[in-house]
Amino acid sequence: MQKRWLSLLLVAALLCSMTGCLQNKGLDQYTYVMGIGFDRGEKLPYRFTCMLQKIDYESSEQKLSGLDIVTAEGNNLFEAINTLSASLPLQLSFVRTVLIVVEKSLLTEDAFLEQLINTALSSLMIRYNADLFVSLCPAEEALRGLESDLDPGGVKIQENLETYSKDTGLIPLTNLRHIEEALLSHTHDIVAPLCGTASDDPGGMQDSVGGEPYAYLGGNLLIETNMKTELAGAALFSDGALVGLLNGQNTQLLQMAVGDFRRARVRFGNVNGMEISILLKRQRPTVIELTPSDPPQARFTIALTAYIEQPEHLGGVTVAQMEQWISQQLTDRYDRLFAACRELQSDAFGLGTEAVRWFSDVESRNAFDYKALCASTEAVFDVRISLSNAPDKSVFE
Repeated sequence: MQKRWLSLLLVAALLCSMTGCLQNKGLDQYTYVMGIGFDRGEKLPYRFTCMLQKIDYESSEQKLSGLDIVTAEGNNLFEAINTLSASLPLQLSFVRTVLIVVEKSLLTEDAFLEQLINTALSSLMIRYNADLFVSLCPAEEALRGLESDLDPGGVKIQENLETYSKDTGLIPLTNLRHIEEALLSHTHDIVAPLCGTASDDPGGMQDSVGGEPYAYLGGNLLIETNMKTELAGAALFSDGALVGLLNGQNTQLLQMAVGDFRRARVRFGNVNGMEISILLKRQRPTVIELTPSDPPQARFTIALTAYIEQPEHLGGVTVAQMEQWISQQLTDRYDRLFAACRELQSDAFGLGTEAVRWFSDVESRNAFDYKALCASTEAVFDVRISLSNAPDKSVFE
């Protein structure tokens, strides 16, 4: 019995000591930052934007009651936070932050991403699953453009982003964990999604591959909605610095090659003189084979199911001919995309993560020149297409 009481006292003492780690404040004393924007400042080096989630604390369920945007300039983020705190009735909390939006010119600096990771994770307690977006317009505009009457919470925002990425292929998703892994390992480069607000010159921006008459890039889409911010395209990085852009079509190709998609709708031309829309679905995971020859050889085997959404345009084209034609169209596009990434020294295809398997010890793995691998590898894309009659069924149904 005495031992039991001693055990209970020990547990109680431990619990009391743990309370010192918690701030003695209620949840209603915080305002939660859902998104952070980074821009160049006019008078100070940086301009920071916080998208705040307003909560109705008078309700017994603490319901969401809209979004609010606040901004401040500063030499660093902490200085801006202190400035904002002086004019807000509640303290800022970053534990629910799901979006980090950075204006593209800031990311040409090699050290910016590393500084962002160190600040976000070690000091502000932002979670690893917060998503990074590269903005083609000021980040403040991009965050303001996300305001809508739908009033989504942080979980819903991330769920919708993931669904949009996997069901369209128009954007990748990159969170803080992905960035940290790339910066620490030096084996591969990140690819981040693009956003932007509607511009006066839609279609005026081009990606690093080129050749598309209508490039799907955030802020350059021919659409009109109440939510001004558009999500489409990807930013290419090399050693943590922004080096190029991909439009939505080329982002779809990249997503198919690295396996991070479920389906994508692609436009093709020159079928009996007409353009057609084809829904492509992942049939099985992409297989990447990297051979340490001179030069290194990479082979991507990509298996897709294709659904022709306007079959009346095919005329007398047979199934076999159509499968071969789609495969050739995609292969040609892949050759141009891979060449552009290689020229920019961006390992968007993840060759370095495959090369890591060549080594049995840490010393050899760390000493390997992954950038030289990226610049010299020759790639072959084996795209295998199976036609299906229904977009939501397998080829056997």
